[in-house]
Amino acid sequence: MKYTQTVAIAFESTMAAAAKARADGHHSQCMALMERAHLIGQGVFVWHWRTHWHMLSLALSQSNRHEVIGQLARLSLVPLGHLLQRLPLGNVGSTRMGAFDTAPLPDDIARLLDGHRTGDPQS
Repeated sequence: MKYTQTVAIAFESTMAAAAKARADGHHSQCMALMERAHLIGQGVFVWHWRTHWHMLSLALSQSNRHEVIGQLARLSLVPLGHLLQRLPLGNVGSTRMGAFDTAPLPDDIARLLDGHRTGDPQS
């Protein structure tokens, strides 16, 4: 699924904020921002995979074995989920939730995504 420029900007700004939080040593804030980016970008393969890659990198830097294993598993599932078009929407992407769990999107993200899908398949 492709999204409008508004969603792309929201995704990129959230990822940039996560990178800044990580650089500043605010690892919990970094993960929370990456979870938000995951919610925003899950419908686009490259964005989805990218958030998991950055979550894995953060987990490795913190020697968080549980999150490393979870992210490696999720990275292997991302292509399959997109191929089957079966993504657990509302899933934050970290091991805070099971890989197949769903939850309602936060209101601000739901409003952002509502009406901003172009309907064209992801190329």
